Amino acid sequence: MKSKKSKLSKFLILSFILVVIIAAIFWGTYYSFVNKSYASFNKTIKNYVTRINSINASVSSYSNNNSINSDKIIKDFPKIIDNFKNIESELSKLNPPEKLAKDFDYLMQGIDNNIRIYMQTLIIVQYPKSTDADNSLIDLKDYRDKCRNFYSLIYNENFKVNLPSSYLNFINNVIQFADENIKIRNSEEIIRKQNLAFIDTMDNLADKFIDIVNKRNFKECLIKARTETPNYDDILSLITEDLKSLNEIKIENSKIIPSKDGLKIYKLFSSIINDYDSYLNSLHHAIETEKNQALTGNLDDTVLNNLYSTPNKLFANVKSKYDKYKQLLLNFKNKELEK
Repeated sequence: MKSKKSKLSKFLILSFILVVIIAAIFWGTYYSFVNKSYASFNKTIKNYVTRINSINASVSSYSNNNSINSDKIIKDFPKIIDNFKNIESELSKLNPPEKLAKDFDYLMQGIDNNIRIYMQTLIIVQYPKSTDADNSLIDLKDYRDKCRNFYSLIYNENFKVNLPSSYLNFINNVIQFADENIKIRNSEEIIRKQNLAFIDTMDNLADKFIDIVNKRNFKECLIKARTETPNYDDILSLITEDLKSLNEIKIENSKIIPSKDGLKIYKLFSSIINDYDSYLNSLHHAIETEKNQALTGNLDDTVLNNLYSTPNKLFANVKSKYDKYKQLLLNFKNKELEK
């Protein structure tokens, strides 16, 4: 009986020892596999991180003091972005161990924003005065902050991405570049609006002026005055009326502050209304003279031609200048609308 109990006891002890040995072998093998898996994954990630660090460190060549090399950025950044996207694509196919999953997620989110920084920089440099430049600048700052934040959350040293000071300085230079161009764009937009307002004002004045010019046909009036109504005094009254209307335009014109780009047009219009004033006064004088000479009967074609030579030349000059003025104003308007 004792012999049977002793054998059973030995069997149980041996069985327990065997189980312990098997368990030890299993867990030893498992942990060895896990550690090798961690080591292999860490090594893989470290290789990718090295490539990322190399790309980020290279941006120092695109910056000089407080400026950036726009041409070089436009030329090289598409390739840099493609390289970064390839890294992201390759990493996305990996299946990290559970213990490394959180750091891997931080790394992927950091990389996503890292890529967006390059893409946004390229957009800013390609379209520095875009109407969307303000939002592009806000997005760049947001991507920078998110990128730094996600990279800083990584605990595993093999996953850590370095953002060297040269990289952050480069981003600051891009931000400064964007700020300066936004200010220039805003300034240009103010000038553009001023120019368009000036064009509208000059258009309105030109319409008022040409209405005065086209309202009368003094040549026909004179032909009729020599044989029938209206008489000379009626024509002289019409000229006086036109001079009064012209003076109102002069007053309006004197209140205009021309833009720098519109100064030539403004001066031309001012000379046109002054010339038309001279024409009306010259015509008034010629008609007064004709009226007085008609009483003496001392009128023939030669006398009349000489009498109206000056006003005719003045009117022809006004017409020529006005045609030039309208073309200049139209060109100026089209140029501003195209901006």
